[in-house]
Amino acid sequence: MVKSRVCVIILLVLTAGCLDSVIDAPVDQEEPVEFVAENLVNDTTFFKVYVVDLPANLTLHLSDGRQGTFAIGEGVGPSSPGDNRTYTKVEVPESARLHGNFTLGANESVNSSIGDLPRGFAIVVTVHRDKNEIISYVTANCDDLPLIGLKVTRYPEGVSVVHSCT
Repeated sequence: MVKSRVCVIILLVLTAGCLDSVIDAPVDQEEPVEFVAENLVNDTTFFKVYVVDLPANLTLHLSDGRQGTFAIGEGVGPSSPGDNRTYTKVEVPESARLHGNFTLGANESVNSSIGDLPRGFAIVVTVHRDKNEIISYVTANCDDLPLIGLKVTRYPEGVSVVHSCT
């Protein structure tokens, strides 16, 4: 009896770390991400949407000549280059898949389903004033949960993001 209890305790101790890694593992994304791009300014706005395998980095080129490489983190949010600057280029990894280019006039929006998603991914959206001026980029993922919705809106004041995970 004592021998079997000791074996059970040893087995539990040995497998404790394994269970944690199974719980924290990314899940398969079975449903597409419902993407919405919205332009609420009086100019044309261009949105480029990518699917990126994680882990991954983005390389950012600023209009003042500076550049840097940054890891795509967990969560969601827009990033802007700061006062009176734009990005001239946002480099996504070579493995990134372009989902689409969307050109929206004033007060227009578009919906698109992003499907065929890999395990452990992020959506990257670049928001362009024109081909040489990127005013913001967005990265979105839900870490271990499915990302089911992403909305990127350009306002006169900047770019906002709304997302939904399950």
